[in-house]
Amino acid sequence: MSNDEGRLTFLSAGCRELAAKIQRLRLGVCLWLESKKLRRAEFELGWLGWQQADFFGTEMECEIEKIRQFEREQVELVNTSAELEEQLRHLEQQRAETRRRYEAEIAAILEKRQPVIEALAGQEKAMSGKRRELARLERALKELDELPVILTRRYAELSAIEPQTSDIRSQLILLSDRRLAIPAEMKSVCLQKENMAREIENLESELQAQRTLIESSEAEELGRREALAGSDAAYVERIRATRDETRSSQKRIDSLDGKKREPFLEVGRCLADHGIAPLNQPEALAQVHRLRANHAQLRQELALSRAHSGEIERAQLHKCGALVLVLALLVAALIFATHGAPIPR
Repeated sequence: MSNDEGRLTFLSAGCRELAAKIQRLRLGVCLWLESKKLRRAEFELGWLGWQQADFFGTEMECEIEKIRQFEREQVELVNTSAELEEQLRHLEQQRAETRRRYEAEIAAILEKRQPVIEALAGQEKAMSGKRRELARLERALKELDELPVILTRRYAELSAIEPQTSDIRSQLILLSDRRLAIPAEMKSVCLQKENMAREIENLESELQAQRTLIESSEAEELGRREALAGSDAAYVERIRATRDETRSSQKRIDSLDGKKREPFLEVGRCLADHGIAPLNQPEALAQVHRLRANHAQLRQELALSRAHSGEIERAQLHKCGALVLVLALLVAALIFATHGAPIPR
């Protein structure tokens, strides 16, 4: 063999091995995907036909007993979940009814209190008017009490004027009459003041009674609102705990679904080995057989590829690898020389 033929031989071997590795990688991915499909198909076959596999021996009976046990547990959990859902619905209904009852009681309290508040506002307005009137009467009494001194001083001033004119004499008569009328006016104003004070006192008693009634109503409303808040908080806590139990029950059901996968898988493989199809979906068996054939073919192709690679001389592959490494180093050196060298000034 010439040097050129030897070089071509190890280059050809290297290219074939590279192509074979790429092919094996593709086959490996296909085999992995096919394995997943086959596992899923075997599981579905076992799920559909597990009740037909109870006569294949002790091992299968054990797997089927596991499935039945899981089924019984799931039935119990489903019943428990249904009871919890019903309990949750009942709690929600009770909570809504309790809220409506308390809110109706509070609304009745507010409705009963509103007329009292309006009456109190009107009477307080009347009280303000009466207090103003009482203050006016007190000022009038004070003025009447001070008026005799003023009138006496004015009377003395006019009496001292000489000569006395008719106008002065008329004023003196008026001052004298006015001074004589003061006691009667004071008596009248005092009587008005006493009557107004009694009216204010009576009105104040009514106002106090209405304020007490309003305070009692507000205290009753506060008690109802506190009772509503306490009752609602208790219902919220019970509802939260019931929901937690429901979620926990559902998680256990899902967990049992996961535990049933392996028994279903074993049963499905047993059914496929014995060629027994489910009564309701016989095509499930054909699907498993088809996927098994594909799986076996891929494994055979992968084994043949590895066998062919084993027949190639390791020395040729090493030469090809060394050549590729040298070429890679040359390319790297060329790139470094082109882009990494300093630019001359």
